[in-house]
Amino acid sequence: MIGDIQRGSVQTSFIPKKPFVSSGQKEGLGFAGILNFVSIIVFVTALSVYGGGLFYKTILNRSIVNINKDLEKVQADFKNNDSLMREMIRFDAKLKNMNALLDNHVTLRSLFAFLEESTMSNLRFNEFGYINKSDGSIDLKLGGEATSYGTIALQAKEFVDSKKTGNKDFTDIIFSDFNPGLTGNVVFRATAKMMPDLVYYKNLDSVGSSL
Repeated sequence: MIGDIQRGSVQTSFIPKKPFVSSGQKEGLGFAGILNFVSIIVFVTALSVYGGGLFYKTILNRSIVNINKDLEKVQADFKNNDSLMREMIRFDAKLKNMNALLDNHVTLRSLFAFLEESTMSNLRFNEFGYINKSDGSIDLKLGGEATSYGTIALQAKEFVDSKKTGNKDFTDIIFSDFNPGLTGNVVFRATAKMMPDLVYYKNLDSVGSSL
């Protein structure tokens, strides 16, 4: 009987096959997992924010560098333009001085053109001189010869009737010192007052057009 019981008995063991975990321990493990997950999320978020901050700082620094370069370029351009402006001002001053010198330059072209147009064919001038006066006028001194006294008289009338004699440019014409020449002609001298407008370079075109 006993042998039968021993052959048919079920072996019972008091050693558990798996570790025994209480419900309280299971809750603790679940809370720790959630805490670890939240910590990882916070860490990743903080890392992203930090990385984003570094990236923004890099972009901002590049922008500041570019702005500084642009500002330096503008300042350089301004200095160059300022130098160019000063050079243009100096050039303008030189140009004005040159124009003033040119305007006050005396040329006898208009006077000779006037004498050529107004002198009669049987009279000629062979002496010429002028003196600048303090009032700006010019005393003109001429010498020449003519075929007769009548020719000299006609020449004086031509000067008086000349379209230039009606203004201030060529006035006070006087013929004098009449003497017989070696060839039978009459030698004479003449004086006249001439205003600078007739000999200044700045009036060359206007005087030439009025002759």
